[in-house]
Amino acid sequence: MLNINGDHCHPCEPGKIQIRKFKQVVKIRAINETTPITQNHDEKTARIDLSTLSIASLPSQREISSTLNRARRLQAPRISNSQIFDISESYTRTLKN
Repeated sequence: MLNINGDHCHPCEPGKIQIRKFKQVVKIRAINETTPITQNHDEKTARIDLSTLSIASLPSQREISSTLNRARRLQAPRISNSQIFDISESYTRTLKN
């Protein structure tokens, strides 16, 4: 597989592709689950199979947390300025249903 960008062409680096996939998986999980971001990051880091050099290139929890927090915030509904608003179905249930 080649990465072609204008006149610039070289083979893709498998480590970088795995790191990109790692970031995507962690972000999707942060959006869809309510587990703490630190726990989410640590679990995925423990399960990933990378070379030592690629592991050193993984973003730390601190580096990626602002991106994940922002992704979570964007999923929450905006606070209404008026007193008349609808509450979406997913926010009307409690843990005990």
